[in-house]
Amino acid sequence: MSMSMKKMMIGGMLVAGALSAENPCNLVDCPPEKSVCVVEAGVPTCVVQKFEFPTGCKSGQVFEGSSGSLDYPAGSGKYSNNEAACFYFKCIGKRASLQWKAFSTEQGFDFVSATAVTNGAVGATLLSKHSGSTVPAPTTVEGADGIFMYLTSDYSVRASGFELDWTCHEPLSLGDVCYQFCEDGSCAPVNKREACPADASCLSSSALLGFNSHHTCQLKAGSVCYQFCENPADCAPVNLREHCAVGTECKDATTGFGFNSKHTCQEVLAAGATCYQFCENPATCVAIDKRDQCAKGTVCKDDGAIGFDSHHTCQAEEEEELLSVGEVCYRFCEGGSSCVPVSKRDQCASGSECKPTGAIGFNSESTCQAVLSAGEICYRFCEGGSSCVPVNKRDECASGTECKPTGAIGFNSENSCQAVLSAGEVCYQFCEDGSCAPINKRDQCASGTSCVASSSMPSFNSLETCVLSQ
Repeated sequence: MSMSMKKMMIGGMLVAGALSAENPCNLVDCPPEKSVCVVEAGVPTCVVQKFEFPTGCKSGQVFEGSSGSLDYPAGSGKYSNNEAACFYFKCIGKRASLQWKAFSTEQGFDFVSATAVTNGAVGATLLSKHSGSTVPAPTTVEGADGIFMYLTSDYSVRASGFELDWTCHEPLSLGDVCYQFCEDGSCAPVNKREACPADASCLSSSALLGFNSHHTCQLKAGSVCYQFCENPADCAPVNLREHCAVGTECKDATTGFGFNSKHTCQEVLAAGATCYQFCENPATCVAIDKRDQCAKGTVCKDDGAIGFDSHHTCQAEEEEELLSVGEVCYRFCEGGSSCVPVSKRDQCASGSECKPTGAIGFNSESTCQAVLSAGEICYRFCEGGSSCVPVNKRDECASGTECKPTGAIGFNSENSCQAVLSAGEVCYQFCEDGSCAPINKRDQCASGTSCVASSSMPSFNSLETCVLSQ
């Protein structure tokens, strides 16, 4: 407990406020289960603070332990008119939760309210307040002394009250087991569903054999799973990507500019789920477009449709078979031609690229052809009588490289495939004020381009890019 929250007992009266340097309790930090510092004969001692029901309570019940149930009023009766029944669920420093099972009060006149108990005192802020016949969502508080709940009724119309289960557990972390049951007795039973963090739910984590069940605390859909801010003052970093609930994935939800990033757990479609649907006649189906929501490892693919209707489902990704050197990677067939069109430019195996092989009429065809990587010899000329091996593969350099001279030994000459800059890439850059990194690659512009000055740099700064030659 922080020093500012401490209370001390003087003359049998509990007082709070600023602690002076002479107060011995300034030197004591009481644990949560003993939250009050009592000064006796000048000696500070931590003691358990006794809870007292407010004076307006006509009855009061205290519940202690790790879990239990409450049916009020007990049996099949109804609560009284002018009721003021109070309940304290003691749970010091842990996570207290009320799980409602049934609820019925006179709508708008009879209420069941709950507040947190802190340092032995009933809080002024409501955790929940309910009236009517709708079963409420769980009421939970963490790190306090428990929950104080009270039922109040007016002078007429009574109802059956409420039924609930209550728990008091150490708070669980993401990934912790919150529920476990093994029909065959092979695991220890666990039932801490309400001890998961506030932004998490207790959900099934795996399919165990038979009737066995295993649940863990998993982030709810919409919860932040990743967050990074360029300026640490803007947000706290979060990295919980692997804790999104089953059926959700951590996906980008960033808005705005800069280098800030925010991801949330978002629902995804399982394999087999419809991701896209369109019917020429709107009366025959509902339009769906969730192509970007297929789970990892699946893609939205057409599974066949009649006429102009279209139906796609999330299907397992298939590794595309790579094409060997010599196989057709592209073919274009002029209208009316009997050839089979092909478009697999990106499926050539490593070390090869899709390059034209010629044309038949207006048809065109490309095959996967071996290419040389940067640094490999593409041309070599050997003077007569030299022992070197001549090479002439100038047109086989890989994309992004060209066959350029590397130097000469005597009358021999040699070229290698060297990386080149494409049109638009920076070939020279200099900033007088040091605001940019210097670049000098004027001789690396690709064939058909030249390094030309740009007018977009201020003052004495200089910028040049590779521009297509006219």
